[in-house]
Amino acid sequence: MVKAILFDFDDTLGNREYAAYNLYHDLLKPYFSDELLLESAVQDTLVTEQYGNCDKNYVQTQIQNRYNVQFDFILKEKWEELIGQYSVPFDDTVDTLEYLKKKYKLGVITNGYTSTQHNKINNVGIAQYFDMILTSQEVGVLKPDPLIFRCAAERLNLNVDECVYVGDVFSNDVFGALRAGMKAVWIWKRGFRQCRYDVQKIETLSDLKKLY
Repeated sequence: MVKAILFDFDDTLGNREYAAYNLYHDLLKPYFSDELLLESAVQDTLVTEQYGNCDKNYVQTQIQNRYNVQFDFILKEKWEELIGQYSVPFDDTVDTLEYLKKKYKLGVITNGYTSTQHNKINNVGIAQYFDMILTSQEVGVLKPDPLIFRCAAERLNLNVDECVYVGDVFSNDVFGALRAGMKAVWIWKRGFRQCRYDVQKIETLSDLKKLY
């Protein structure tokens, strides 16, 4: 029996692409007088970082080399400092959480620094919906390590098989949750995606209302 629904944050509850695009645009703008070149650099940055799965130091080096520019900031530091200010929820995030909160315990399991991830969640205005927010920094391991999923269930005083985890990155979220013994829902908002593994898939958060 499902008693809790847990979520990834970036690109699941919060619109990471919007936040990342606008932050990168503001950071890179002083270094490009040509608007077309600026847009090219921003788009390349988004591609190079692979939805946040690529090291920011590597991303910075790649963009600097590709565009023959030297930034006077460290991208990783600026990201941790500022990304919370750019974070916004998806249109159906609040409504879906309000619906689910009436029936389940809710939580977040997210990779990243505790202060950064809490800033995102607080700035998006959804912290009040969660019984538990757990970051990889607190546990000392990153998703998909099963330990972080098991720790989350323990904090809710539940067994892992009483929890469902919802996330967008298959290798972090679906793989990690299933290996830990949780149920998993793969949310993919960017259209059809090939997948031969039998996993529950949704396209929007509001689809969860039909399932739970």
